[in-house]
Amino acid sequence: MTQPRRAAIVEGSEDAIIGATLDGVITEWNSSAERLFGYAAAEALGRRIEDLLLPTDRQAEDERLRATIASGQRMLPFETLRRHRDGSLIAVALTAGPILDDRGRKLGQHVGLSFYTLGQRQGLGIGGVKE
Repeated sequence: MTQPRRAAIVEGSEDAIIGATLDGVITEWNSSAERLFGYAAAEALGRRIEDLLLPTDRQAEDERLRATIASGQRMLPFETLRRHRDGSLIAVALTAGPILDDRGRKLGQHVGLSFYTLGQRQGLGIGGVKE
């Protein structure tokens, strides 16, 4: 797949797609991430994912996620909360994994986040989240 085609797929996705260094500094931020979290790409790039999006009670979850990626494995999809620019919490399904070069060396991490609708959130029992 060509790089322009790959970029078009990422940018056209309804899911928020974030690329970051292994220590969590944001290097890519698609337009769905802008809509979901309220930050323009220029505001998000260069900042740490945990500083921008991680609720304080999710630190242990983030440590597990980073350890999984550092070991070269993908994180299976799971339901969680992330923080919007305005401070409200958003219910999301999160997937993540390492970004590898053609030799299998870890270059960074990718994170995909899907927004839950009101009906899905009620089924999950997650309350007080952003509409």
